[in-house]
Amino acid sequence: MFRLIICNCFDIIICMNIVKFVWVYLKNYKSKFILGLLLSALSIFFMLILPQITQLFIDSIIDFSNTDLDRLSPFWTVITKIFGDILFSNLVTTLCILFLIIVLLKNIFEYFSLQCLFRASSNSCGRLRADCFRKLSKTCCFPQKSEIYVNFTNDISDLFDLIYKSYPQFFTSIIKIILALTLLFLVDIGSALCITLFIILIIVVGLKTLNKAVKNFNDIRNRRSRMQQVAEEAVSEIREIKIFNREEYALKKFGLASKNHSDSNIKGFGFINKTMLVLDILKVTGFALAILLLALSCFKYDISIGFFVLGFSYSLIAVTAAKTFVDSIQDIWLRLVRISRAMKFINEGNSPKLNNLSYGEKLDIKINNVKVDLNESRIFENFSLKLPYGKSYGIVIGQGEGKSAFAKMLLKFYNVLEGNIYIARQNINEIDVCSLRNQFSYISQEPYIFEDTLLNNIILFDEYNKERLEETILLCGLKTLISKLPNGLESNLTERGVGLSSQEKQKINFARAIYKQAPILIIDSSFNKFSKAFSQKTIKNFLDLYKYKTVIILSERIEDVEFCDEIIYIKNGKVEESGTLKQLKDSKKEFYNYFRESESTNE
Repeated sequence: MFRLIICNCFDIIICMNIVKFVWVYLKNYKSKFILGLLLSALSIFFMLILPQITQLFIDSIIDFSNTDLDRLSPFWTVITKIFGDILFSNLVTTLCILFLIIVLLKNIFEYFSLQCLFRASSNSCGRLRADCFRKLSKTCCFPQKSEIYVNFTNDISDLFDLIYKSYPQFFTSIIKIILALTLLFLVDIGSALCITLFIILIIVVGLKTLNKAVKNFNDIRNRRSRMQQVAEEAVSEIREIKIFNREEYALKKFGLASKNHSDSNIKGFGFINKTMLVLDILKVTGFALAILLLALSCFKYDISIGFFVLGFSYSLIAVTAAKTFVDSIQDIWLRLVRISRAMKFINEGNSPKLNNLSYGEKLDIKINNVKVDLNESRIFENFSLKLPYGKSYGIVIGQGEGKSAFAKMLLKFYNVLEGNIYIARQNINEIDVCSLRNQFSYISQEPYIFEDTLLNNIILFDEYNKERLEETILLCGLKTLISKLPNGLESNLTERGVGLSSQEKQKINFARAIYKQAPILIIDSSFNKFSKAFSQKTIKNFLDLYKYKTVIILSERIEDVEFCDEIIYIKNGKVEESGTLKQLKDSKKEFYNYFRESESTNE
């Protein structure tokens, strides 16, 4: 028992820390959030008036002339003071108008409440998203980056739902319980006491099962993450290194992870369903007993039929709000658990202060005896290479042998197991990752288009320079795309560029890199979707633009690298040959054989 109390106290402390973390992002928008809650309370107030109008209508219709004024609701007194004595002839019209006015006011307050809560939650999420990306940019380990990319977007969505839905639901359910019970006591004390007892039971049972529900949820979450990780590893193997003959092992590994996830789902959701069943039974039982007590009072003529309907409505509102209250607490707790991952990521200690690179430095690249593994397979073994600044390099690597890995280790997305990489005579492990990546423009194989204007997809919210942008558009062949979009550069694109061709998306990818105009340009197998004529024309344009800078073109196609100052042929993770295209062809060694095979394939 003592251990259980300590564990619960520990959980509460952790929960309070997460609540403080949420408050950090919400506090700047607290006025909108509080206003949203107050408007929700007003909406509930008008909702609770509607049953009283119904009661007035029923009692007046049944026995208008002999109605006991002492048994009419307080709302009747307010109406008569405003409208005077109401005659039967204008009763229906008056109550219908009142009903419409109350419904309209309820909906108006509810609409503005949702608007305020939406703004507060959206702005809070925007701040958290910005902080996550800022911290993410300083993360050098690619697997960790990948995991955060997959998960932290979901965590931010949970922050949005917490502020927009869970907290308001918690607040409004309390307001409904208090007001509905208060009004029910004015109608019939017996049924009000019955409903109060069952509300207490619902809340106690709900809170008692909360810890187990959270534990089951964490188990589901962890096993789902493991299943995703196994799937991502398999996909990465296919994309990066093309390992075959391991399909059975991969399927067995994924099948085990999938079964574990499925078992935890069955266990967790089975428990939740049982809990919901118990709560529903308590809710229905309490409601049925309250109705029975109201019916007995009605048969004894203690209350009228209108008051029976009124008590019926308030009983239903109260017990439903009690279950909603339990659901909201569970929802808040689970969302706080999810948000804790983002909190841990944001609050992690920052790496020690590292050196910065400046544009004025001569950015020679030196790779010294590097070993790189990817998914338990060696990509580079004792790999060494020097790339003096100011030249263009065509690095020829066979399909699936590490082109992207080469680019990503320079950009510090992959950590090398052994050896060192130097830029401007500084070890990249001693250079601030943001400063390092500022020196590179990187054109990846697969472009990512996000939901925003074409302009922002190109300049990436950088400083707008009209001349530079026009030059970029011309070099990358984007004029046709801009002319066909309804608003040109200001046209909104959808997530992942739905509606654009793969070539159009890649041209946007080109434009991002060229507009940045960093000292080093890396092109990672980016011309495979284009014709030879377009590829070579664009590559020549890029090489002319980067005449006194460094260009690294990674490709398995000879036609992509033939205009480079130096071609480097890499095979089995090592440099086999290097030189101009003519020198390599004349040597008639490994590259010559690769060149002949490439030509015969193209024919």
